[in-house]
Amino acid sequence: MLGPGGQNGQNANLNDVLNSLPTVADAPFNAHQRQHDPACLPDTRVDLLQEINNWADGQDELSIYRLSGLAGMGKSTIARTVAIRYFDRNRLGASFFFSRGGGDVGHAGKFVTSVA
Repeated sequence: MLGPGGQNGQNANLNDVLNSLPTVADAPFNAHQRQHDPACLPDTRVDLLQEINNWADGQDELSIYRLSGLAGMGKSTIARTVAIRYFDRNRLGASFFFSRGGGDVGHAGKFVTSVA
């Protein structure tokens, strides 16, 4: 049965379009290839993780949180920990983990279509 204005047909068409977009299967934090990638150990990075949680749960205008640091400082591990926590709460919209020299995860060419 169609909703007002044929919504079910429009939703089906939108889903067909979204499903046809090129995506990167190994980009999400929970991709099979990433199953052994580390998360923060318990009771580590507590202050930083709380700061990120406060930002994510906040109502201010800041829509981007920039996590920066030198190579090897644990940025990916921190991001993966946050992604896991919000996924477990059904609050993660999408994730895309870049990796140098990693094929499609080594550049932003399919980023937008992957998170759509």
